[in-house]
Amino acid sequence: DVRTEDCPVSLRTGDWKYYRRLSGERPLLFDLAADPDESYDVGALHPEIAMRLESIARTHAAELARSPRGWRH
Repeated sequence: DVRTEDCPVSLRTGDWKYYRRLSGERPLLFDLAADPDESYDVGALHPEIAMRLESIARTHAAELARSPRGWRH
């Protein structure tokens, strides 16, 4: 069984990109408008955005866990 929390997560909304390689690792947040090469993690500067995107990622992971093929019921 694959646990969704053990899978890498990448999420983009607007100019923000959130990325977490594995559960337990510190996630990265990039401002793509200012840093299109994704060189600088700005999560410490924008913790509210990182938390919001983490919440979206967790909600999506829970949906996938209920429906492994990714289909919505």
